[in-house]
Amino acid sequence: MQKKNNYVIIIKVTEKKGVNYEKIYEFRGGGNLTLSTRGFRGCQKYRICYNSDIKRHCRNKKGFTLAEVLVTLGIIGIVAALTLPSLINNYKNKAYVNQLKKSVSTIQNGFKMIAAREGAVDLSDTTFGQAFENSSLSSDDLYDLLIPDLNKSFNVVKSYKKSEISSFHSKTGNITDEAYCRENVGKNYAVSYKVTNRTQCVSNNADIMLLLSDGLNIGIFKTIINPADDSKEAKKILAEIWIDTNGLKGPNQFGYDNFSFMLRSDGNIIPAGGLVYAITKGGKANYSSYYWATGSGYSCKVKGKNYTGYGSGCAASIIENSWKIDYN
Repeated sequence: MQKKNNYVIIIKVTEKKGVNYEKIYEFRGGGNLTLSTRGFRGCQKYRICYNSDIKRHCRNKKGFTLAEVLVTLGIIGIVAALTLPSLINNYKNKAYVNQLKKSVSTIQNGFKMIAAREGAVDLSDTTFGQAFENSSLSSDDLYDLLIPDLNKSFNVVKSYKKSEISSFHSKTGNITDEAYCRENVGKNYAVSYKVTNRTQCVSNNADIMLLLSDGLNIGIFKTIINPADDSKEAKKILAEIWIDTNGLKGPNQFGYDNFSFMLRSDGNIIPAGGLVYAITKGGKANYSSYYWATGSGYSCKVKGKNYTGYGSGCAASIIENSWKIDYN
């Protein structure tokens, strides 16, 4: 490249070696030099490009100013702050739902194994079902009779009878003592937060409690409910099942990792407060009092509604909402 007055003459634009090539190549940042002057305003095609044209071209190729960069970063930060909490919350909710699905499958398979081993179609015809229907058996007698069969059907690593569960906590029922709840929730298997808040909790007084190898905690309550009418959906309910899908891991709260179900005589479990349960309990004429969306007894926190229940109907809400959590 030879400089002459105020312009640059490109002598050999196709030269592949030597100083001329290297200087032009370095200035342009590489590429094919056959059309090396193309792209510079005012340049004669292929041959001559004045210094002033090159300077003007470079001035017109400005980058972002510091202010522009800072504004862009600020906008990105605001968008992230608005969207990230929602994305994280949705991710957690999906994880809770997947754990619930797995837990339901594990429990149903276990109880159906009990019936299959005894060659029975209905749990009412098994030792398990007959024991739960026997009102003369105490909770501890129930445990002693059934725990060998339950150990065969579930991967049990630890089990508790009612007298042991009761020793875990000094308060029972719905507990409004915030300090007590904070001290006990997450430290034993017998106390969980209500779905409506994290200042009140509810105690677990199951007749039998099972801790499985995958972390699932199953509480079994003796609860016999005969169908209120002859609805085809209704079958005898033998027990209430409380499940904690991940044991002592958080949040230990109904509607997220704690749920309430009912064990039917066919070996299936149905969500407490669900439509099938409500029809079984109240019949078609009075089911609304036991339905999670209309009655307070088996309610779940719903946007725009102030229910007082602890959240035993939240599994029904999730399942009837296509396995989605729509409350927060």
